[in-house]
Amino acid sequence: MMIKEIRRELKRQLQEMMQFKFNLFFSNFGILIMVSAYLQYFKNTQSKFYCYVYYLLGILRVIVLRIQLFLLRMTFMIEL
Repeated sequence: MMIKEIRRELKRQLQEMMQFKFNLFFSNFGILIMVSAYLQYFKNTQSKFYCYVYYLLGILRVIVLRIQLFLLRMTFMIEL
C-alpha cells in the first residue's frame, strides 16, 4: 500500500514538472516573439537606445523564468 502511494505521488510530481516545462517553453517562445516585435517596431521609429532597453528587459524576463525553474527543481529535490 505504501509503495503505491509513493509511486502515485512521484507520478503526480513528474506530471506537474512536465506541465511547468511545457508552460516555460511557450512563455520563452512568447518572449522571443515579443522581443523580436519590439526590435522590429523600434528599428526605424525610435532611437537605438529604446531597442536595447526592450531587448534587455526581455533577457531579464528569461533569466527570471530560469531562476523560477531552478527553484522549482530544488523544491522537488527537497520533497523527495
